[in-house]
Amino acid sequence: MNRSVKKNPFPMPSEIRAVPGAENWQKMYPYFTHVQPEDDQRFWFYNSMHFPDPMPAFDVITAEVPYHAMGAVTTRTFAFPTALGIDYRIINGRVYITANTVTDPKEIEKRLQVFQVRTAHYFEHWDEIHEQWRQRMLNLIAEMNAIKIPELPEFEDEAVVTEAKGIAQNHYVRVAFHRVIEGYSVMWNHHFEMLMLGYGAYVTFFHFCKKAFPEIADQTVARMVAGIDVLMFRPDDELKRLAKLAVELGLGDIFTDDGNPDVIFPALRKTGAPGKRWLEELEISRDPWFNISTGDGFYHYEVCWNDDLTVPLSALPHYISLVKKGVSLDRPTEQLKREQARIIKEYRELLNTDEDRAAFDQMLGLSHQVFPYVENHKFYCEHWLTTRFFNKVREFGKLLQRYEIIDDAEDIFQLHYTEVELALANVMNSWAAGSPAVARNHFKPIVAERKRMLEVLAQWQAPPAPDARRPSRRHAVRRRHARRAVGLAAQRARGAAG
Repeated sequence: MNRSVKKNPFPMPSEIRAVPGAENWQKMYPYFTHVQPEDDQRFWFYNSMHFPDPMPAFDVITAEVPYHAMGAVTTRTFAFPTALGIDYRIINGRVYITANTVTDPKEIEKRLQVFQVRTAHYFEHWDEIHEQWRQRMLNLIAEMNAIKIPELPEFEDEAVVTEAKGIAQNHYVRVAFHRVIEGYSVMWNHHFEMLMLGYGAYVTFFHFCKKAFPEIADQTVARMVAGIDVLMFRPDDELKRLAKLAVELGLGDIFTDDGNPDVIFPALRKTGAPGKRWLEELEISRDPWFNISTGDGFYHYEVCWNDDLTVPLSALPHYISLVKKGVSLDRPTEQLKREQARIIKEYRELLNTDEDRAAFDQMLGLSHQVFPYVENHKFYCEHWLTTRFFNKVREFGKLLQRYEIIDDAEDIFQLHYTEVELALANVMNSWAAGSPAVARNHFKPIVAERKRMLEVLAQWQAPPAPDARRPSRRHAVRRRHARRAVGLAAQRARGAAG
């Protein structure tokens, strides 16, 4: 009797074959992202939360740079006692990751001594450092916006001669591209600068609650800590404000479900003063609140609202209809605050000793202190700066299109950033030599083939975790050590501050 052989849902990394029709997918990505023979001995899992789609060649930078930054923070900067960085591999266009850990007790103890001193400094000065962080991010965003991509005109500007500058524009093509890439890298370093400590403080409180209140729901612990006024709510709050204003000015019927600005904006202008006022208020909302991505900021095609106004405008008719019905659009912030205070009070009263109540107060207080950063950093990093970053890359795409290296500016995202630099060097030479770019058809078939392969790879059902070594009991022990280390550092910081 024939028995059907079930396909293993968790194959070894080395056993996963190329998707038929996309056998050359590895050529899209750097050699160090490919599966190695020894990877079968490690536990890997598919990072579908951040990278649900196959990665275009350029977009791999959104895995490379964050893992560089995160690993530097945990391994080198703060020296987390049991946690090093993250290794990643790409399999059929999907990102798989594994954590590197410390198991030697002597090494853990050595790292613990460094970790406690450094994290205590950050916890002790958290509010001050957080404000410095915010200013650095605003400056970084402004610097990214200010980067100019040289136009490469027929003749160099006369000032290069009269001011004896001695440097032509093609030099600055490479400089500008490096600044764009480096600015993105700096952002991710700042992204993780405080994030792991903030998560650590929350995780320490979370596990205290789980031990003290065994039946408490995860969501209940989160409600004790979560902020009420979070920046990520603000873009939607601005839409609600604009919906109220549209009704107030008698403009509600102008807004259509498709959110087409080419239809809506002329109609608003025809109304005279009311439309003019609404459009002025829209501009106030757009900077900075419409710099929010339509995704999570890891793919170039996840543009922000400012780059596709149909997204926010198409949401307005629903809010306008609610306003007309008398439904409040305001978030019940005061009610949420009262509910949070009630939950905290009731669980605190369940603790039996003064020592437990003091620990609860200390850990909750630290969580409340760090969580504004944890909740708000995403707007500055993955949304605001990242969408500006991708738009700067698009400007280089237009330059490559102008020199016939690629057919469309968006095709630049089918090239790895190191390939983009090669293509830009071709443009720099063409402008300087006064001749057409060399081998203008070199990248065009590569781009076409990669687009085709991405469509094939999108149909692949990626296994969640290749069947390599599973996490052992030692991982749980190391996690407990890590929580203890964060708790000790937090205690030290609160003691110094108090």
